[in-house]
Amino acid sequence: MFSTMGKQLTKQDLFEVVNTIVNKSNQDLLEVISESFSELEGRMATKTDLLSLATKIDLIEQRMATKADLAALETRMVSKDYLDKKLSDLHGNLLETIRKEDAKLGSLASKLADHKVLPVKEVREILAMEPFAKLS
Repeated sequence: MFSTMGKQLTKQDLFEVVNTIVNKSNQDLLEVISESFSELEGRMATKTDLLSLATKIDLIEQRMATKADLAALETRMVSKDYLDKKLSDLHGNLLETIRKEDAKLGSLASKLADHKVLPVKEVREILAMEPFAKLS
């Protein structure tokens, strides 16, 4: 038997003291764990948060182009050299058409002058106009 300050402790008394200490320690430990989990729960995502995130990801994926989309777009794009060549051809065709029209205008003005519908001075003014002025 154990004694403390003149009082005898029985095994039952000792068992109760140890049990009280263990229970108190367990309660303290449970409180610490409970507080830690509460704090952790506050920082964790909920099912609603995850569902909202999944919806946002789906919306982003719908707006993004895939590699196949980009490859298809790349095959339809023209190169700078191709575009320069086509613009140059168009410019040449436009100049050719304008020269033909200018020649027609010059021929008409000359014929009108020959038939004395227009005075020669006015024919010269017409022929002196842009885009291909003829000075005579």
